Amino acid sequence: MGVYLFSLNLPGVVTVREAGFFLSLALAAAHMWRMRRPEWPPMRLLLLIWPTLALITIIPGDDISRPLSEIKKEIAYPVLAFWVFYVMTRSGRDFAYLGAWFLSGAALMAAAGMYFYYVLGFGFEVLEESGFAYGKRPYFGFFMASAAVVGLGLGLTRGVGWRLRGFALALAPLCVLGVYFARLRAGYLAIIAAIAVFIIYGKVLRSGLRARLAATAIAALVLVSIVPMVSAKRDLNMDLSLVGWRSAIEKLKAEERWIIWEGSAREIMKRPLQGLGFGNKEIFVPAFRLGHVYPHNLFLSYGVMAGAGGIVFLMLLFWKLFRLMHSAALLSGAGKEWFFIGVSGVGLLAAFLVLNMTEDIMTRHTGQTFWALSGMVLGSSRRHG
Repeated sequence: MGVYLFSLNLPGVVTVREAGFFLSLALAAAHMWRMRRPEWPPMRLLLLIWPTLALITIIPGDDISRPLSEIKKEIAYPVLAFWVFYVMTRSGRDFAYLGAWFLSGAALMAAAGMYFYYVLGFGFEVLEESGFAYGKRPYFGFFMASAAVVGLGLGLTRGVGWRLRGFALALAPLCVLGVYFARLRAGYLAIIAAIAVFIIYGKVLRSGLRARLAATAIAALVLVSIVPMVSAKRDLNMDLSLVGWRSAIEKLKAEERWIIWEGSAREIMKRPLQGLGFGNKEIFVPAFRLGHVYPHNLFLSYGVMAGAGGIVFLMLLFWKLFRLMHSAALLSGAGKEWFFIGVSGVGLLAAFLVLNMTEDIMTRHTGQTFWALSGMVLGSSRRHG
């Protein structure tokens, strides 16, 4: 299972990733066989509805082989990853062990990115065009953001050995640098959202009025800085002057995603009940310069594929997952040694949702990463130590 997590986001190792996935399934099945009872994951009703909804959308289609392949990779594998890692992560120590494997893979990729950029002198454009350094930017951005969240969670967890804590804390800022290598604006926002989760759960919710007012002031400053920061195409822009802020507003008004999202909404209204069928998310937007495009938003993608019901289902799924993550954080108790593992689950969810507001990354190995880590968090909350 550790090898699976280590190789999950590495480019060019599909065979190793697949072998690790099926070996993890076999280990979980053997564990439940030995226990002589199946161990069901949380949200099992929603996890059953998810593939059922996708299958219903492709029934009228002529060729269902490709949609079935997409359902397998984008729903079945993530659901199984969530189930397997929930079953096999039975304590905080299990989370620490598996998390160490995941962070080791992130360390390798962070080191590779710095080597290509600083030693070999490859610019960002070369790295993006070649793809070999880290694969697609959104996937790499989420990988690095997830590793930063897991690293911070383990680094702040007192129940973890000092060596792993030191490694995790040292790696977290390097993973944030990795998000910068991805040159993804939503990645910057994902990091801000995740850090805000740690501050809210770690300090604000259990502090006095003065600390809450200070946190509110800091949050206001961050919100003011977000507009100029995301208005730049890929470079960070921290010009907080009035002129810079007005310029950022004008750039945001001209953002192409508004055109894409408007076209996606119109496509959903054409087929509000059925959608185009799961796996068919590409639409034609005449006002967009390239014409054919995918919605660049997870919820809109599900609306295009599965109609309005797809959007409602996703909202329910993530709301339920948030409630479980929130309970996992509170269950361990603020100030207790395993508290920040639960908090890292909420931070992971926040980063994932922020990235999916401008992309659609719940696919392939990225979806497996999110759901496997989510299963680990919820599995570890059953018993700490």
